[in-house]
Amino acid sequence: MIVNKILLENQYVPEIPENVAYNSYTLNPDGETYTLQGVSFTNGVPLKITALQGKLLLAQMGKIDQIEEIVNISGPPEQIYWRYSNDWERTSPIINRLAPMVGMSQSELDQFFIKASKLY
Repeated sequence: MIVNKILLENQYVPEIPENVAYNSYTLNPDGETYTLQGVSFTNGVPLKITALQGKLLLAQMGKIDQIEEIVNISGPPEQIYWRYSNDWERTSPIINRLAPMVGMSQSELDQFFIKASKLY
């Protein structure tokens, strides 16, 4: 899960949303965000869905063609993830980069994972 950096008591730390537990965090190369490792949600958002579930929901939403176009012009990491990944992780930097490109906020991405997890 990617979170913003905030200043707290003269020290930069990740801005952790409520109801999120994590094991550790690392500062991302952009210097402004952190990636939380070992995240477990307590708000009902699954950490992982199958790629099939995600693609089926994108098709239902009418966004499958849009995301395929974006992936095709993206770099190899996105293309490989899209074509060969069996599972999509909610904390994946690739998922978190692609979601805004199809108009999904973080809360909408949470809802996407919840809905997709109920398919097949």
